[in-house]
Amino acid sequence: KKNIGKSLYLQHCARCHHADRIGISGPPLLPRFLRRYKIKDLVSIIRNGFDQTLMPKFDNLDTASLLSIARY
Repeated sequence: KKNIGKSLYLQHCARCHHADRIGISGPPLLPRFLRRYKIKDLVSIIRNGFDQTLMPKFDNLDTASLLSIARY
């Protein structure tokens, strides 16, 4: 089965967070760095972005897509 979260991540996130999630202009998104966040918090961050940072809003993505990215 194709990993939708990975596909969406590569399409929307990898340019700043790297295809291997090790970070480029955005911070690393490896599990050890994300443990403190709940899935709903990650969805909110992806949807709303981070003011004062380079993290844009992805409010054009539906909730299922946001959940897929957050779970990936």
